[in-house]
Amino acid sequence: MPDGPFKNLKLGRRWSRFVTASHNEAFDGTQRCALASDALLRDMLTDADQALLTDLQTFERQPQCDLEALPLVKSLFQKRRKTAFAEILEKELSFRLLDRMTFGSALQRAIQASVDCYINRARNRIQEECIRARDSGEMLQDDYKRTVTSASTAFDAMSKYKICDALLTRDKNAFENDASKKNGIDEGPRL
Repeated sequence: MPDGPFKNLKLGRRWSRFVTASHNEAFDGTQRCALASDALLRDMLTDADQALLTDLQTFERQPQCDLEALPLVKSLFQKRRKTAFAEILEKELSFRLLDRMTFGSALQRAIQASVDCYINRARNRIQEECIRARDSGEMLQDDYKRTVTSASTAFDAMSKYKICDALLTRDKNAFENDASKKNGIDEGPRL
């Protein structure tokens, strides 16, 4: 199958698969959602982010972790390599700790808010790439509308709780089975 309007996308392989599925009507919403969830989770769960989450969960289990947690948490973030997800998580966690939440509650809510923020960033990135493809003539206006609408619907349908769960358990493969390519001769797009 030719790459069509997506051959010049500046996206990773998993995001490119998602955009191609959003463009192709043969893929249903469930498949698109699984592809987006898989790409998003793999973006967020780099090795550095996995180590950071391990550090935060270890800190959470310590007795009296709520006393002056903010300076200690900041030091955990400083000793790890900065990633896009880590920057969002640090901001969200710091905000909640300044609001005098317990560390466990602050961490849970910060992860949920970080996932929401990351989903919005990914949605905007996909839309920007589709706009670029449309403006360069690689994609027709009707294709642009269909692709952006399908992608947006998939982002709206994502299970944020499953993504948060996968982050906390550091399960990069949580959506892989749903997002994997079909291999059998009788397996194709759902009709």
